[in-house]
Parts: sequence; structure tokens; C-alpha cells
Amino acid sequence: MLWKKKGSEAPMPTLFSRIPFLQKLHAHWRAEYVLLVLLVPILYLGFRQLDSTAMWDDETFTAFIGKNFLETGTFTGWDGRNLWAYRNGATLNEDFRSINPPLDSIVAAGSFAIFGMSTWSGRFPFVVAGLLSLGVLALILREAFPNRSWLWFYVLAAVGLSVNFLLNIRQCRYYALVLLLALSLYYGYRQFLKTREWRYVSLIAGSGVLLFYAHYMLCVAFMLALGAVHAVGHRKDFSLKDWGRAAVAAGAFLLLTTPYAVYFRIWERSDVHFSDPWHLRKLKLVWWNLRDLSASMFLPWMIVLLVVFLFVRNRNQHQKEIQIGWEWLLLGMGNVLFILLISPQTTNTTTAADMRYLIASLPFLIGFLGVGFWILHQQVSRWIALAVLACFLATNAPTAMPPAFHPWGWEIRWLLPAYVKEVHNDYPTSTQQAVRFLRKFAKPGDYVYTLPDHFNYPLMLYMGDQLKICCMLDRETPLPLDKLDALGAPLWINQNFPDWFLSFGNHHRTKVLVEHFSRPHLEGGKLVEYRYKLIGAIEVFWNQTQRPELLLHRFEPITEYKAAVDGVLVYQKQKE
Repeated sequence: MLWKKKGSEAPMPTLFSRIPFLQKLHAHWRAEYVLLVLLVPILYLGFRQLDSTAMWDDETFTAFIGKNFLETGTFTGWDGRNLWAYRNGATLNEDFRSINPPLDSIVAAGSFAIFGMSTWSGRFPFVVAGLLSLGVLALILREAFPNRSWLWFYVLAAVGLSVNFLLNIRQCRYYALVLLLALSLYYGYRQFLKTREWRYVSLIAGSGVLLFYAHYMLCVAFMLALGAVHAVGHRKDFSLKDWGRAAVAAGAFLLLTTPYAVYFRIWERSDVHFSDPWHLRKLKLVWWNLRDLSASMFLPWMIVLLVVFLFVRNRNQHQKEIQIGWEWLLLGMGNVLFILLISPQTTNTTTAADMRYLIASLPFLIGFLGVGFWILHQQVSRWIALAVLACFLATNAPTAMPPAFHPWGWEIRWLLPAYVKEVHNDYPTSTQQAVRFLRKFAKPGDYVYTLPDHFNYPLMLYMGDQLKICCMLDRETPLPLDKLDALGAPLWINQNFPDWFLSFGNHHRTKVLVEHFSRPHLEGGKLVEYRYKLIGAIEVFWNQTQRPELLLHRFEPITEYKAAVDGVLVYQKQKE
């Protein structure tokens, strides 16, 4: 019979009952051991070849600001030689201070202070934060599902061994911090519902404050989603005294965040421009996010249908487990909804959802699936449940859909096996190869410029002490022109000429910029003209395929391409 009769949790394999030693061991089995067993492969896969790829541009921002904080005590974008002038300087204030949340740069700076400056040391503390987030998830499971060893296994394995989790915690970026702090906030909330103790009020307030300084927008969205969960499932559980304690937590949060938010006017983003009407943009983002939650393996649609069926069919059994599973789904999707409403993502320059903004939803959405795997284990077959879990971890087959319903066309991919292969092999990136080239051929003090311009920033991090990144700004920058001129740096694109122009890929603007830099101009009262000679192409695929978003990530270097089109084109300045 396919479906089991109603009953308690399925027994462990019969091997435990047949061998006396294993039977004795099983008698002392505790759910906490599940975390310890799973921690070994997760630790290994998290730290293995942590510096095998160069940091991509978002990572280098965190590391660059962290380095400057360590050296100057301020979150400045100016290091004495180069200015972090992303999007024409729109991510800095008038004092050249970053307007972005500072917590990830503080964490990176602490690691640099202990281990020195390197790619490995920049990423190390974030892997640690990611592993700690699994520990908090285990605490949540202990509170919600005591003595449910198999449920622990399915949730922790599904989250901790998912490539989304592993890829994101290995980034020198806020992702792992948001995971840790969102789970801590939820754990404090669950414990407060259970005990009404002041220490959990403190945990809620403290986690909320740190989450704010990890990422303003993700903090607001997650708190609103948690509020929605409370309104739907627990509002009647609160007495007037409980609301008073909640008000204390809210007051502490506002006291420690509002002055900062007002002083730095965090709601103003001059680096974001919209062309579509608000309602059309949001409707498009709704579709993109629903589609890409499946395509990115946060909620693969085939497994979601299976889990929903299992929840509905077994609604009169395992009521507590199913209730919390629904709560996690509501929290995860509520977070997605509020991100949609306040996200600055544009829809005119991309065709996919910004999945990095949804990182706080990851453990709750996958946890929802994990509860479904456990019910499948209970009601159908342990081996079928393990097979479905293995399929979820190993391949994107459960996301199969017509190409029109995928941002770039669906194709089957290996996931965890491909990740294991990636961390056991070399992975040269365009940034690494460009740095090697410049170290070999560029002279100290040479000016360098790249296209697209976000490739300037990895070079700034890795070679800023030797080279000057030039031509980053025009006179339309929101930064004060007098302060910029006082820096004495080659910032202006209409006044400076790079010694090296690197085009990552052959774009339509490559020829435009070559002609711009080759124009006749006056230097010292004399008419001068430079010629930018294409001296070759670095044979590496140009784009940042090491990014953590599953739809953008490639588990091995792209090797089939034409270097003249998709390599890194190198132009050298030569005087006519």
C-alpha cells in the first residue's frame, strides 16, 4: 500500500533494530546530532577553495569600504589614490562616505585586521555567519519540533546543502548576515510567544537593529512580513502587557536606527532611475519573482505542488508541523511581497528578478519544503522522501518549464554535484586574468579604465595601490565638484586618457569609447592625439559567472566563446 496508516514518526531503518550496538546507539539518539552530522559536509563545502575566484564588483565594494574603514576609521570611498565612484558617484554622499549599510564592511574590516587583506579573509567571516545561521535554524527546529530527528534532517539538509545557501554564504557581502539576523529575529519572536521573557524582547530588538545596518530595505521588508505572520496567526495570543513589551522592542529599534536613517537620508537613491510607471513596474516584478523563485530553486514549482498536496491531504494529522510549515511559507512569501513593493529594481535594463534581495526568505521557503519531505517520509516512504530531497539538491529538474517561462530559456542543470566539482577545480575569472595581465605589463601609476564600468572596482581593490582607475565621472555627478577637483585624481572622463583601456566583451560602446579617448585635445597648449591600439584579447570569458545568483552562476568557466567578441579586449594608449 502506497500510503501509510496514521501514526507517529516512522522508525529508523531496520538495521538499528537488528544490530544490538546500533540499537543501543539509537536509544540515545538526539535531534541535535543531526546538525553535527550535517555540519561536516557543509563546513567542508563552505570553506573549500574559498578564494578560488576573484571577488566580483558587489563583493569588492564591501571589501574596499572595509579596508578604508580599517585604515581611516570612516566608511569613505576615497583611499588616497582611487575613488569608488560607482554610477557617477551616486552611492557616496558629499563627504565621499558610502550611503550603503555598513555592517558587512565592518565585518570584513575585522577579518582583515586579524588575517590580513586577501580574498579568503574577506569571505571567511561570512561563511562563519552562514554556519551560525544554521545553528539558529536548529534552535528554531528544537523549539518547534522537539524529538523530530528526521524533520530536523530534512529541513537542515535542504537548506544547508542547497547551492543557493552555499553560494551566498561564500560572498563578501551582506547575504550571510541577513540570513543570520533574520533567523535570529524570528527565533526571538517564537521564543517570546512561548515564554514572554524580556531576554527575547532584547533579542528581537538587537537582531532588528543589526539587520537594519546589514541592509535597510531587507530589514523593513522582513519586519513587515513578520508582522503579517503575527496578524494572521498570533494576534489573539497577545495580551495588553505583551503589546507593551513589543512596543519596548519597537522603541529601542527606532531609537537606534531613526537618527542614522534621517541623517543619511537612506530613502534617497540618485543612482536609480525608472522609466516605467510604478504600477506597471511592480506588476512585472510580481511575475518575475514568482517565475524566478521556481527557476532559482527557492520554490521549485513541481515540489511546491507536491508539498501543498501533502499538507492538504494530511491536514488532520501532524497539525503542528503543517501549521508551522504554512507559517514559514507565509513569512517567506510575505517578505517577497514587501520587497516587491519597496524594491528599487528597474525593469528596463534587466529581465529577471533580483534574487539577492530575497535572501531572508531562503531558509523559510526551503524549510517549508523540508516539512513536506518529512510528511512524505511519514505517510508514503522514507526512500521516496530521500529521493525527492536528493533531486531537489542535485538538479533543477523540478523547475522544468517552457523556455518562454524562463528569463533566459530553461535547460536542465546539475546543482550540488556541479558545485562540488567547482570547488575542487580551478576557476579562472575575467577579473583574475585582467589583474595578472596588468601586473605583468602595466607600470606603477598607469591609468586604467574598463567597460562595463563596474569592472573598474575589482581592479581598484586588487591593484589600487599600484594603478589609478580613471575616467569614472562626468560633470553631472551629484558629488561636489570642488571637493572632487581637490583630490587631484584622474576622475573626469572628458579630461583624462587611460594608459590601458580594457573592454570586458566587445560591446557597442567599445568603439565609441576608443574614438572618444583618441580625439585630438590640448595638453600644455599643444594639440595632442592618442591612438588606442588593440594589442590583443585576454582569453577568458568576460562576464562575472562567479556571482551567487543561481540563474547567473556557472559552475565551471565558460570555454566555448570567441575571444574577439567575448574575451577581454586590451587597448593600449600610444602617442601619434
